[in-house]
Amino acid sequence: MDLLVVPFDGGDPIRVEFEPLPAVRGDDGTTYSREKEMADIQFETELTGNIGSVGSARSGVFGDRAELASATSESTLNDLRLSALGPILGAVSSGMYSQVTVDGSCCTSLEAVGVTSLMDTALDCLLLHSEAELPQNPEPDTVVVDSETVRVVVNEHTWDGDGRGELELSVSAMHISFNDAPLSGLGFVTGDIWIGRSTAGLTCESLIRERPLCVGDCDGSHVVAVHELVTGVGINLFRIPMEQCENLDPNADGGAAINELIMGVNNLLHGCPE
Repeated sequence: MDLLVVPFDGGDPIRVEFEPLPAVRGDDGTTYSREKEMADIQFETELTGNIGSVGSARSGVFGDRAELASATSESTLNDLRLSALGPILGAVSSGMYSQVTVDGSCCTSLEAVGVTSLMDTALDCLLLHSEAELPQNPEPDTVVVDSETVRVVVNEHTWDGDGRGELELSVSAMHISFNDAPLSGLGFVTGDIWIGRSTAGLTCESLIRERPLCVGDCDGSHVVAVHELVTGVGINLFRIPMEQCENLDPNADGGAAINELIMGVNNLLHGCPE
């Protein structure tokens, strides 16, 4: 949540910020599984009073750096009550869930998919002149309110990266944007509230940099193939230049010795070290 309130009386603008709760992160290029839960979360300040509350929330991140790397982030909220702008906009939900998964290989491409589920979720919006119940499984970037001062999007997808060297996707179960919206008794509000936001991404630079050397892996795929060991035999017999598979020379002496070929065979049979 990041809001800027400009008082009606012309005073100095006041910023209202709340960090994502509960916050949990993973490390790109490693294998990890982390979760965090919180209960009875209140969002309030002396200036605005209570903006909203969440009965319970859970965030989780999961990553795997196998041959097909993956990163997953998910967020679950229960019993949401939001009164961001008093009578102008409110929201209630028995549950919100968002999930993002990014996977793929640096040798092919990275792909991402995101989903949002809304359980008994409704907006109480003066702009709509009624309470609007939202779909349980909204399509990506579904706009439910779009006015000069307030915009509400559910299952919002925000992309970054080219899908080759890096890819990141953020999914917000609900994103509320304000543009000089009047907050009763205080001033005009500009800013954003993200609810149930999940972000996951992969970068090939990190995946490759973090991985230990895999002897026999000539093409950098972190997998040893039979033809790569055949190349190694050719290097050992001085029939193929060392440049064809520099990963068969871990001691950098300019050749592929028998013991280095054996290391490559082990990686072929048992997989590269993680």
